Amino acid sequence: MDGILCWIESNPGLASWLQAIGSLIAIGITLVLWRHDVRGRTKQNKSAAFGLAVSIVDDLYQLKYSTEWLIEKFPDVPNMVPSNGRSYQLHEGMKVPEKIEKLDGRLHELGELALPIQSLVLGMRHVEKLAERKMWSIRPSQEATKKYDEEIITLVYSLKIDIDRALEMVSAYFAEARSHYTHA
Repeated sequence: MDGILCWIESNPGLASWLQAIGSLIAIGITLVLWRHDVRGRTKQNKSAAFGLAVSIVDDLYQLKYSTEWLIEKFPDVPNMVPSNGRSYQLHEGMKVPEKIEKLDGRLHELGELALPIQSLVLGMRHVEKLAERKMWSIRPSQEATKKYDEEIITLVYSLKIDIDRALEMVSAYFAEARSHYTHA
């Protein structure tokens, strides 16, 4: 070992080259470990997002059914929304489902799915407020309620888009999980 150290010191510039090569090796090892850590966290985040998506999928399908029903029946029954086999007044039936409401502080854990869910929650809260205002508005004529109906149905159409996008993403999560576990 002493011979190697003496040989390195006797050749000018060799020590600095060995130090540079050692630094490059250390940087390479750091990059490999970093990529491994990032892949692990990405996999963990996808797994958490999949778990949360599974927990709310029933509510999303129920909302899809309710919004489609409301859009289909709108001119005839603008104030009623079906939910769990019953019809509710619009301001009762368009409340954010409890499971989705509980995700409010954890939406970031949904990954890509967070945006349509957040948009859905905000839209539903807006519809709920409009429906409550409509219920309590003084109706000397039908113009006030008609205005609210038009705003509500426009919002319901956008809610349907958010629900469809969220359900597409959940389906993609399911397909990915199926293919992952089928090949495992």
